[in-house]
Amino acid sequence: MNPSRINAEEQRLAVESEQASKRQFLKQVLWGAGAAYLFAPLYAVWRYVVSPAERKVPIAPMPIAENVLQSRTSVLVRFGDKNVLVRRETDNTLRAFDLRCTHAGCTVEWRDSEGKFVCPCHGAEFRADGSVAKLPATAPLEELTILKEHEKFVLLDKRKIP
Repeated sequence: MNPSRINAEEQRLAVESEQASKRQFLKQVLWGAGAAYLFAPLYAVWRYVVSPAERKVPIAPMPIAENVLQSRTSVLVRFGDKNVLVRRETDNTLRAFDLRCTHAGCTVEWRDSEGKFVCPCHGAEFRADGSVAKLPATAPLEELTILKEHEKFVLLDKRKIP
């Protein structure tokens, strides 16, 4: 065989191989871009369906100083991601409620004179024990646990801490 013909054949194969690898690279880039184009709206829908209000993150126990409640019947505290009302009952026990409305997630207000929680967004009302008094809410307010340990009160989240 002619050596120049072998070199020309090797060059032709090298050029074809380089073009094939460029084509393969472009195919991979286009497939990746197409997958990203399809995944982005699905991710947005997933984030909408699984709202932050439904994601439950456990919160570490929080001590409550008893002197905070001695001069008042109720106090607002921030407990992790929750606004919580800690209230002293007539029998001197403490109760704590998450102030997030179970209907739309708005922050409810405690009306001490009326003895009820009222949602300013849609008018839902909850009794002093957290149960639903007026629609559109259908689930009661979340009541948090308060324990007395060593003469101190501790606010607990019901979920287990990992």
